[in-house]
Amino acid sequence: MLAQLCTVELRSAALEHSLADRVQRSILTNLADVLGTQGVGLEINLAGYPRVAASVLNYGVELLIGSTASTEALQRFERAVVEAIRRFEPRLVADTLAVEILEPELALAHGVLQMRVKAELKPAYGGDLVRFRTSIDLQTGKTTTGGEAAYAGRAS
Repeated sequence: MLAQLCTVELRSAALEHSLADRVQRSILTNLADVLGTQGVGLEINLAGYPRVAASVLNYGVELLIGSTASTEALQRFERAVVEAIRRFEPRLVADTLAVEILEPELALAHGVLQMRVKAELKPAYGGDLVRFRTSIDLQTGKTTTGGEAAYAGRAS
């Protein structure tokens, strides 16, 4: 009987971990897509169309490709990333989302932007703290996103 209970607990833990892995991979894919796509709101003034501005028609962020990279531009980009993730990644708890540009002076000098994204998953997806690291080549727009210290544990 004890062996059966242990087996059930192990299977349950494996399924939960498997779901958490699938959710994280899905979020990574979505995050890479959001960061590699430019929304229509950057080419068209959507001020008079707030529902369009908040819809999938405006999926993505302002890409820094070909623009003059400055500290101010990086700060605007960081805010745009936060807003885009809040809008297009509903599995994350919006109030826990933190985006940090790592070593902005290196991004300005070498043209490769490194960011850390950290947030809690909603309880329906396990409530874990997830961390992602994203690299964006400012010349080509190529985005690379990967987990960083995946599942640092349950959020408290």
